Amino acid sequence: MRLPPLVHNRISYAGAAIALLALAAIVFLFVLSTLAGDAEAPYAGLVIFIFLPAVLLVGLVLIPLGMLRERRHLRRTGAYSIPRFPVVDLNIPHERNAATIFVVGSIVLVSMTVFGSFQAYEATESVAFCGSTCHTVMEPEKVAHRRSPARPRTLRWNVTSARAPSFTSNPS
Repeated sequence: MRLPPLVHNRISYAGAAIALLALAAIVFLFVLSTLAGDAEAPYAGLVIFIFLPAVLLVGLVLIPLGMLRERRHLRRTGAYSIPRFPVVDLNIPHERNAATIFVVGSIVLVSMTVFGSFQAYEATESVAFCGSTCHTVMEPEKVAHRRSPARPRTLRWNVTSARAPSFTSNPS
């Protein structure tokens, strides 16, 4: 299946990349939250089912917008805006070095991002963050947690009805 030539423009490429990354994030986070079971983050549903699908839709909307812009450009100039993909020849030393630096740098950046994301997740799941930084409304639960001999690892805020939230301890 060949794509129409109008889809080969920077805006449509950016839209496709945004949509694919958002879809990959949705699938990854959905699988992660399903495997986590009871230990899921309280805002995971908002990210997985509201924020990321909105990002995916923005990416999908950019594809036809890029095609419309490309059609106007083609009618005005008679030429496509992106004639061909660049050719990378790894037999040329400076191109091989640039490709190596890009790949190694990308691996280092992704590794640091994964580590930092995990550290941020751990910090937001701590009692200090939950009771002091994030939810000042949880002060009574934090005091009860300090006085409790059981000492559950984190506090969890559950909304059980539309009338009032209930606070429960997460013993994990």
